[in-house]
Amino acid sequence: MLNALLEIIGLFLRATMFVMDVLNGIGNLLDFGRLVATGRADTAPHVRVPPDPKPLSPEAERALAEADARREAQAGRP
Repeated sequence: MLNALLEIIGLFLRATMFVMDVLNGIGNLLDFGRLVATGRADTAPHVRVPPDPKPLSPEAERALAEADARREAQAGRP
């Protein structure tokens, strides 16, 4: 009984490994196709980090302050 169970588990593992090998082969073919089509290998994706914010000019700060003041004045009006 134990022998049959181990054979079934082994068969399942072999089938799983076969499917994973096929999927790996498909992925390798896709990478090869990308290399042939574009002429360059696909590198790992880069993490895009937004640039550091630039300091505002005094004119921009003044304009923002005026806009905030107008917005607050309109919000205070009934």
